[in-house]
Amino acid sequence: MKKTLLLIEDNNDILNANRTMLELNDYNVLTADTLQKAWNILDNTTPSAVIIDVIMPHGSGIDSCS
Repeated sequence: MKKTLLLIEDNNDILNANRTMLELNDYNVLTADTLQKAWNILDNTTPSAVIIDVIMPHGSGIDSCS
C-alpha cells in the first residue's frame, strides 16, 4: 500500500519537483502552497508524514508543527 505524504511548499517549482520525485518513488502526495490549505487538508486526511517548508509567507513551518 502506498504511503500518503503532505507536502507544504509555497514555491511552485520546488513543490512540483518534490511531488514528482516522491510520486516516482511510489508515494501518494497531497500538496498545499499555504498553511491554511495544509490545515484544511489535515482536517480531512491523516497522511503518513508531513514535509513542510520552514519559511512560509503567512507563518513559520516550525511554529505550525507545535
